[in-house]
Amino acid sequence: FLRGGKEGDRHASLREIQHLFETQALLGPPQRSPWQLACGDAFVYLQQHIPTHGPFLGVALTPAFPIDPIDLDNEDDHSFKMLCHTVFHEHGGRLRREPDAVGFGWFKEPECNDHYPYARAFNDGSIGMRRRLYPGAPPPDQDHKPYPVNLVGAWGALWDMLKATSRWPWVHCGYEGPLTVHVGLGNLANTYVIIGSKEDFPLPDIEPNRLPGWSKQLEWDHGQRPEVILEAALPALARQLQFGEFAAIKHRLQAETAQRPWEEA
Repeated sequence: FLRGGKEGDRHASLREIQHLFETQALLGPPQRSPWQLACGDAFVYLQQHIPTHGPFLGVALTPAFPIDPIDLDNEDDHSFKMLCHTVFHEHGGRLRREPDAVGFGWFKEPECNDHYPYARAFNDGSIGMRRRLYPGAPPPDQDHKPYPVNLVGAWGALWDMLKATSRWPWVHCGYEGPLTVHVGLGNLANTYVIIGSKEDFPLPDIEPNRLPGWSKQLEWDHGQRPEVILEAALPALARQLQFGEFAAIKHRLQAETAQRPWEEA
């Protein structure tokens, strides 16, 4: 139907319907925002389960209040590349420059048969990043045995990712407000939780997790250490991994990053 004026609604003619579809085709698909693209970069594998791949981590964040886009130049590209090197442990990788963004990663799937690390930062302060939970570790066994997810290792790796990515909006783009933060782990089906080593913190037999991924979105106030986000987010991850005693190991996780330097933005 077409909305009419005094004549009221009426059936659209075939010519009018054809004109509508032709106009939509010329306009093309709606553009995705930098924040949507950053989340897509970080969590592209979130709901997948590939038995021969290990778990991966994802972090995306954006200013909670919009800022004026910065003009990207070669200095910005270099700063972003150095930021990525503080988190990624694989050799190689290269920059990919775009008009309003810069990416860094491995643009062809490496022979290691795993999710490759990647990050992309936008001129509006948004940034998305993903990496392996265990860089360089062998993939899960071909016989599909449950795969361990070390909560201590995940805490420390996410801490590093949060510190690195937060510097893009808070330091590089000069933003001084809160951030919207999205953290997650993907390829989690058929995994079980461990705390450090089994000798340090033995756990009873726990059923493997069956869900493919986990994620949580939070708000991060300016200058707060990453522990604030991790303490709010990881209890839900532990619960999904069938471990209900997060409070009992919270001190062990906090000790993992307590001595790491944090330069308040």
